[in-house]
Order: sequence, then structure tokens, then C-alpha cells
Amino acid sequence: MNKNEVYTFLSNMYKDVLLDLNVNKVSQYFSPDYIQVTDGLQSNLNEFLNHLLTLKSIVKSLSQSPFYHFLYDEEEEAATLRYDVNVEKKTGEKGKVEVIAIFTLINGKIIKCHELTHVIENKEEFRDIGKINTIVNPV
Repeated sequence: MNKNEVYTFLSNMYKDVLLDLNVNKVSQYFSPDYIQVTDGLQSNLNEFLNHLLTLKSIVKSLSQSPFYHFLYDEEEEAATLRYDVNVEKKTGEKGKVEVIAIFTLINGKIIKCHELTHVIENKEEFRDIGKINTIVNPV
């Protein structure tokens, strides 16, 4: 894929999977061998799916800024992004998280994501939102 195709692919993935939390679309974008490292914590595809389900159980809404930075290395098939995510939990707490993510693609699927998160607003409540994976039953 070229830079424009990868930009569109990742934009669609963010909407379908990460903002809409649609676990049924994960296989459209992610390799079965997917590995994610978030703030030093490594997870596989099943653990990533559990993360999405956990978010779905605690989050009322997610929105994302445009990509502030988007760099793509065609030879390495790696894209680097920087953006913010606004989160509103079902409990009413709101937070904002800055994300820097490096995606590696193989054969049109994401095989790896290495990301760092930094909570900008409501630090204590949202410090683990990028790597939480324990489903919470809403009260």
C-alpha cells in the first residue's frame, strides 16, 4: 500500500474498531498474529479483543482528533501517528489521552502496534485506559 492507501486504511480502522468498538470488524484490519505493546504492556489479538470489550463496558463515547502527525515508510510498511482521544465513561468522567502509535502492516493487515499514551486531562481516572482489559459491570 502507498501512503494515501495506508492513511485511509488506518482512518477507517480507527472509526470502525477503536471509536465504534466494533469487535466484529477486527479481522478486517488485524492479522491473527497481531501483537500490541501499549506503555510497555504486550498483548496478543485475543487480549486486544478483550481490551475492546472492556472499553465497551465502561465507555459512553470516544472521539479522536485528526492525526497531528502521519508518517509512512513504504519499505518498512510502518506508519507513525500522533493524535488525541477524548473519552467519556458511563460514570460521567471525561478525559483526554494523547497517543503516539507505530503500526506495522503485512499483506494489508496490521501485524503490530507499539504505542505510548499520555493522559492530558483527568490523569488519575484515565491513566490505564489504553491498556485496561478487565470487563467492568456498570452499576
